[in-house]
Amino acid sequence: EYGEKGRIKEDYFATHKEQVSFCELLKFIDEDVPDEERFKAMKSIFLASITNDIKEEDKELSYELLKICRKLTSGELLVLKAAYDILNGKSNVVLPPKLEDFHSASGWLDAISKQMGHNMPSLVEMYEKNLIELKLITERTFSDRSGIGKTKHFRLTDLGLKLCIFISKYP
Repeated sequence: EYGEKGRIKEDYFATHKEQVSFCELLKFIDEDVPDEERFKAMKSIFLASITNDIKEEDKELSYELLKICRKLTSGELLVLKAAYDILNGKSNVVLPPKLEDFHSASGWLDAISKQMGHNMPSLVEMYEKNLIELKLITERTFSDRSGIGKTKHFRLTDLGLKLCIFISKYP
């Protein structure tokens, strides 16, 4: 369907990276029990990697993003999506006009939980550790862990932001 619409290349298996990315997607489907959020994310990354307008550096990155995405739970993906939506002004949460001025860890957890719709900051906090370990969001700051690392992307790192861009390309 995407090929017929001209959104993806006709020869999308032309390179080794594209073949390996497709194998990674199939392996994920075969070995893991993919829930809907994880499957949609993996599929979107793969489709984004074979589009007509993909940059060469993003072709290489897409395979790495697929591997990272396999390490995420659906809840962690939803936290990233909430942060990305807030960053892009699709927020149902009242925040300061400049997100880079936002430095409160508890405020961030609260904003994400409200954006997700469950209003449970402790549930968002549960997902924080893996997202930090995978370098997708910034670490906590201060000795009491009350702050969050500075970023222009509402706590998303450059890697986290790129992952969100790839995931949102083919929702």
